[in-house]
Amino acid sequence: MIFNIYIKNKGEYNKINYKNLPEEFVLINNDIYNTCDKIIISAGNSYGYMDGGSDLGILKKFPNIEQVLEKEYQKHPNPVSNPFISKLEDGIKIISVPTMPIHIKKMPLEVIYLCYFNLFTYCFYEYSSKSPELSSISMPLFGCGYGRHSIVDSVNMLIKGFEDAKEIFEYMTREV
Repeated sequence: MIFNIYIKNKGEYNKINYKNLPEEFVLINNDIYNTCDKIIISAGNSYGYMDGGSDLGILKKFPNIEQVLEKEYQKHPNPVSNPFISKLEDGIKIISVPTMPIHIKKMPLEVIYLCYFNLFTYCFYEYSSKSPELSSISMPLFGCGYGRHSIVDSVNMLIKGFEDAKEIFEYMTREV
């Protein structure tokens, strides 16, 4: 499984140390709007509002996504770092991973780590064995927009969250 990370800002894209990234990640200097993947990650908020950052690209591609999320979130807001799936037309799935309850000044880096960890744990269990045909998932970096963290901090949390989730997944699915 490959995670395509979309980074629209060329200056930010150039700040990433590619050597540290696990081989499962591909950096793409483009808007997530241009993805062809069947699974797209949204780093929105706990209420499904898609009013900034990479969510604007997702909203541009799927104009009805806010209505879909609104129906889901009417029952209750989605807790921060809890992956939640919405199905759209043509077999497209949006996995919402709220990185904040609503716009706040700055989320602690630990929250960004938890968002990545929970996302990757979910993806390993949901897609590794059940969907071998799934080749890639599109996602933004978490915490770099409204979260006000540097791209370097976000990438460090991405790597740590991925490696920790992978280690746990491999331990839990090992043959005994």
